[in-house]
Amino acid sequence: MKRTKASGRSRARWWIVALFVVLGALGGIAFSSLQTTMYTSTARLFVGTNGGTTSSESYQGDQFSQQRAVSYAQILSSELLAQRVVDTLALPNSASEIAAETTAITIPKTVLIEVSVQNSSANRASEIANTLSTEFIDYITPLETPVGQSQPRTTVSVVDAAEPSATPSSPNSTSNALIGAVLGTVIGIGLALFLSRRAARSFATAPALAKATGLPVLGTVSNRGDDESTDVDAALVADPAAVTTDDVALRSADGDLVDSDTETTSERILVAKESFRRLRVRLEASEVKPKVILVTGVGDSTHRTSLNLAIAYAETDSSTVIVETDHTTAQLGPILHLPDHTGLIDVLSEELKPDEATQESGSANLSVLTVGSGANIEPLLPSQRMTDTIRALLDSHDYVIIDTPPSNLSSAGAVLAGRCDATVLVVDPTKASRSEIVLVADDLKASGAPLYAVVLDQ
Repeated sequence: MKRTKASGRSRARWWIVALFVVLGALGGIAFSSLQTTMYTSTARLFVGTNGGTTSSESYQGDQFSQQRAVSYAQILSSELLAQRVVDTLALPNSASEIAAETTAITIPKTVLIEVSVQNSSANRASEIANTLSTEFIDYITPLETPVGQSQPRTTVSVVDAAEPSATPSSPNSTSNALIGAVLGTVIGIGLALFLSRRAARSFATAPALAKATGLPVLGTVSNRGDDESTDVDAALVADPAAVTTDDVALRSADGDLVDSDTETTSERILVAKESFRRLRVRLEASEVKPKVILVTGVGDSTHRTSLNLAIAYAETDSSTVIVETDHTTAQLGPILHLPDHTGLIDVLSEELKPDEATQESGSANLSVLTVGSGANIEPLLPSQRMTDTIRALLDSHDYVIIDTPPSNLSSAGAVLAGRCDATVLVVDPTKASRSEIVLVADDLKASGAPLYAVVLDQ
């Protein structure tokens, strides 16, 4: 499965995300340490109704009490009642400050009210909550007593007095640390993506890549014709002439192929084919004029690039064979709908000869030697048998294209580069860092074989 660009960029700079997660969590803890420690105490009140001897009257009384409780909750958190508490306790606070520290809620489907008070002192919080309760009862009783009667229609009593809390209710250091970590994650991912995109843009042109690696850069190639599937690769092999340069005109004023948001499938195939034809022409025009070409990449598989380059050579009526050495992905068989139970592994194990393991692709002039299945092939690549296999394939073909695993993940490219006429390093700027590309380029230079680079435009 291909990695998405976004996930590739994020993983390349995971340390940025981790750093901001830690900084965010520490920021949340620091924020908590700067806040005033607050304690919350809660008293519970019961609202009852006088009278009612039958079940119907009791039910109606209960409904009446629930309705009254909603109104009482508003009075409990009002400045009017808060002023009575300030006067009773001789508090230095204003009525509005006490009201702001008070919360009164009704418990659904009951006649209970919870009065909570938050204060920097646990004892003062419980004292205010209890005083609110008694002041409320004193205040509401005359209001609920009809004129000419001695009993109020409703009674309010304290069922649970407020107690000083031993544990602060705020700040919540754990919660603030988690919030800080989440914010840090978001910021870290955003920064990582921004830096990755900027780095990708700085590497997305041939001059920039040449300056960074010191390699001759043969241009830009495009695999976009496949649209993340294998259909286009298969179509190109099945009919290399299916799309010709006469089908569409996609050249800008300076002669470069241009992209369009309204590209058809045929146009995308043409863009891909033309980019590889230009690469073939530039390789043919080079001083070495290579016949055995190794294709490797940094951070991602290059099987599509290798296959498209092989197709470009086969189109010139030149007998071409592509050799797969990446046993971890083994993609050529599935792409070309070829069996891959035998292949290069059997040749290097001396069970088959090269011509016995090579298969026709279904397209003129193009043969395929898949990696095969079974043991890890990498320990066999440095062998003399591999050198003999390359020579044998060159005796029967005009061109040999060798596809290897990513050179930052495998030594196959460095091992085989010295046995080839030239090496093409494929650079996808969205999936490799500058340091990885430079390191791989230095390793491949050590082989002594000519080394070229191309930029992969996805």
